[in-house]
Amino acid sequence: MQKKRGQEPVPPAGAIREILVQKKPSGGLFMVFHFPLSFNSHVLYWRRFGVDVPADIGRCQSSGCPVLVDFPGSGGSLYSQRGWTQWYAYQDQLESEPFLLVTMEGSPDAMGVPGQEILPCSPEQSPRECADESSGGDGYTSWNVLGWGVPTDLQTDPNSSLLSACFPAAVKPWNSYQCFATHLLNNPNACHKVSEAHQKAWSAYSQIPTNCISASGANDWDYVRTVLQAVTEGAICRATVPGGWCGDRSRIFFSGQSMGGMSALQFATPDPASRYFLGSWRPAAVAACSPGGSRNNDLELKGQVPTLLLQGSRDLVAVPVPWAGHDRDLVRITLTSTWQGLMTNDTLVQLALRSLPAEYHNFTKTSILLLADVRQGGAVLLEHLPNLTDAAGFPDRKGRMTGISAGGYMWEPVPTTLQRIVGKEVEMAQLTYWTPHALSSDPVAIALQCANATAMARVCIFQGGHTYPFLKPNGFEDDPSKARAFHELLWVDWFQRGRRTRRPQPTETLTAVGRRMLPDDVRSD
Repeated sequence: MQKKRGQEPVPPAGAIREILVQKKPSGGLFMVFHFPLSFNSHVLYWRRFGVDVPADIGRCQSSGCPVLVDFPGSGGSLYSQRGWTQWYAYQDQLESEPFLLVTMEGSPDAMGVPGQEILPCSPEQSPRECADESSGGDGYTSWNVLGWGVPTDLQTDPNSSLLSACFPAAVKPWNSYQCFATHLLNNPNACHKVSEAHQKAWSAYSQIPTNCISASGANDWDYVRTVLQAVTEGAICRATVPGGWCGDRSRIFFSGQSMGGMSALQFATPDPASRYFLGSWRPAAVAACSPGGSRNNDLELKGQVPTLLLQGSRDLVAVPVPWAGHDRDLVRITLTSTWQGLMTNDTLVQLALRSLPAEYHNFTKTSILLLADVRQGGAVLLEHLPNLTDAAGFPDRKGRMTGISAGGYMWEPVPTTLQRIVGKEVEMAQLTYWTPHALSSDPVAIALQCANATAMARVCIFQGGHTYPFLKPNGFEDDPSKARAFHELLWVDWFQRGRRTRRPQPTETLTAVGRRMLPDDVRSD
């Protein structure tokens, strides 16, 4: 972070500079760029992004290659995300038109323990090393999306427009998120110091929020807009290599998991009045995994953006239904007497089994009940939900009970996320699920099945935690079939090999004011 001199407002983004160029064995290029992004008139942060250019860019259409944008989750760096999802390796394997891979990176404004790197991992490390959580590949980045960057009180005033996002346990030193400088700049009382004893006992941060703050307050909308214009028409894509490598702005695809999935949804907004609106850089389609919003989420895609929603039924972070999460004392609900009572209800278990394929019937009762309930949007256990009224989260803005994560935050459940995508309530119990048999890895092993909510929205539920299907926190476990299955599910099946094109709308481009706020080396006017 640097301070700027003077009191005059400055354009949010400065000049984009190349800081790394590596030639890949395939002949393609991996490049990293950075630029200064102003948070206010006095403070700026260096923001980075990575680009993988395919070796045979001549196979792309004259308008440019399709652009696959990979958003890391909370804490992820561009290096760790690139190594984890391995889209760069899949890019080299494609026999059809290749894509331009753009790996984003969240705001580096977290305030960690003194001496701790906000952005660990270096170009000298292998992608696998950077992706391995045990090697400390992740850092302390974050995204200001889906209401998670909105500070709220622990207790909500009935007349307040802000809904409380967490319970008191969320701000204890052993549970809390770190402090974010962008919030501290706006409110000096947003955070407080953690005692040395608590730091030593719990490996806590040096400062933690005083209220519900789980994400950065940064102006990520300026960052994403700057990057996308740079890789489709900026000086860096026109001059870096002979002939250029600028991507096709009508074929931009967003993908992300956790806070990366939230970003994929947030920046797809079709609302021209939203600060997240990207104009002609909006995506042609989105694939978002475990992307639940906070209770202050106001995103509405209105059924206008082709969206693939992926969700693990046993996700303890982005809780898909209240039963999959914790109670207000942060005890897992599946370990409570209330849940044990459900498992002894043979009628209920049989009802859940009838909604699942026969090959799933050997799962544990807990897995069966959770998987069936998530697939049906909470309908299987709906009549028992009143038992959680004083244990689970408060209702979201759509009126549904929220689930509580291990950190004490309340998450919108899957049916609310799907409703925001589609633009209307979806009766998930009426959906017809199928197994994508064409995948190169066995989807039955993780109980992956998909259903079309509408012609523009698909939901895939699988038995798993807070990760992508086929992907573990440390990668694909050296199993090429899992990597291939993951990439095919998104790129081939949903993004249609990059052949989808964005639907134009009347308010297609940024305003003149918005364009003047972009750095000189990415403007084309």
